[in-house]
Amino acid sequence: MILLFGALRVPLSVTLTLIFALLVCLPAAKWMARLIEGKQCTFTIAGAFFAGIFTAPGVILALNALLPKAGFVPVLITPVLAAIIDRLRLRRRTRTSRLY
Repeated sequence: MILLFGALRVPLSVTLTLIFALLVCLPAAKWMARLIEGKQCTFTIAGAFFAGIFTAPGVILALNALLPKAGFVPVLITPVLAAIIDRLRLRRRTRTSRLY
């Protein structure tokens, strides 16, 4: 994802801030597994993806509100969301290709 954000000319510090802000998806994976599957000691990738899809636009908009104050140019929301989704798609394809 860092490489994709670099192609969008997003500074590394902004990229790392965005990645750390999206770490809310990790506990969401456990909460979704507990809520939907009824299992306490497991994680679900779909739960993390679900939480990420809904939190990413808000995180990007909040980051865009703070970036000009820090001297950075705001990032475009559509290409950044496309880079996040593309990274998840590449990861999914890599994992399923190892199974065959």
